[in-house]
Amino acid sequence: MFKGCGNLNAKTHGLSKHPLYKIWYGMKSRCYNQNLEQYKDWGGRGIKVCKSWHDFSTFYNDMLEGYQPGLSLDRINVNGHYKPSNCRWVTKAEQNANKRNTPPKKLMDLLNKIGVTYDNYTTRLSLGWSENQATTIPRGHYRRNHPEII
Repeated sequence: MFKGCGNLNAKTHGLSKHPLYKIWYGMKSRCYNQNLEQYKDWGGRGIKVCKSWHDFSTFYNDMLEGYQPGLSLDRINVNGHYKPSNCRWVTKAEQNANKRNTPPKKLMDLLNKIGVTYDNYTTRLSLGWSENQATTIPRGHYRRNHPEII
C-alpha cells in the first residue's frame, strides 16, 4: 500500500498531482511513446521500465524514500533499465555527469591540467590533431609556437 497516503480504499491512488507521478509518467513516456522526440534516446535504445513499475503505486513505494523537490530520477547504469536496483535520486549536476556523452573523468582531468575545455578538445580533434596533441598541448601554446597557423 501507499506510504503516507490518504484514503487507501479509494479506487484511484489520488496522487496524480504528486511530483513523483509526473516523474513516473515521463519515465514511461520516454521508454514507450514512439511519438516523443526523446524516445530515440530511451525506448529506441531498448531502455524499458521494469514490469512492477508499470504500476504507479509500486514505483511510488519504491522511490518515495530519498525523494526531495529538485532531485531527478537517474539510472546508475545509463544503458540499464528503469528498476529499483538501477535508479536513484540525484541533483541536476550529478545527472549531467552520468550521461552517455559525458567525457571520462581521466580525460577531463588531463584537459583541466592544460587549461583546455572539452569543446576545445573536440575542435582540436576535428582539425586533425592527434589525441596526444589534443590532451597535452596547453591552450594557446600551439598557435604561439606555430605562427603559420591562423
